Amino acid sequence: MGTERTGGAPEAAEESPTAVIPAGEEPGPVDVESAARLRQRLGPYRLLDVLGQGGMALVYEAEAPSGRHVALKVLHESPFLPEGMLARFRREAEAVKRLGTHPNIVEVYDTGKAGRNHYIAMRMVAGGRTLAHRMREGLKPVPETIGLGITIASALAHAHEEGIIHRDVKP
Repeated sequence: MGTERTGGAPEAAEESPTAVIPAGEEPGPVDVESAARLRQRLGPYRLLDVLGQGGMALVYEAEAPSGRHVALKVLHESPFLPEGMLARFRREAEAVKRLGTHPNIVEVYDTGKAGRNHYIAMRMVAGGRTLAHRMREGLKPVPETIGLGITIASALAHAHEEGIIHRDVKP
């Protein structure tokens, strides 16, 4: 389901290229520039690359201790975080974990916290693009558009069957 964006600007970390942030310590915010440059750790995950930023969090490609590459959605807890945003992030993680396996919903492997950074580790979809990216490419042929609508409807129907309502569906 969708990613979201935090309020307030992230702060840059001033650390060496081999920075490691153990889960028990208080790391600063993980931001696009420092994460890509530092290859730092966030809890058990090694950040490899920035995949994007949504409405609430940054999303990284990361390596799990098992060697599996995951998409790691990270929300930094700060005084500038809008009220209720952290609770919303946690609810999203729990809701997606409850959905189980569906071909059109990204599987959640893990959730956690490292310092003030909260994360959701999800299946990495190689070459995956968001609906927004696809829409910026321009009009699609009618059969492709209908197929995309069916795919989205299938995922939403599965969520509804599990008692989860996606409150941020956009046209």
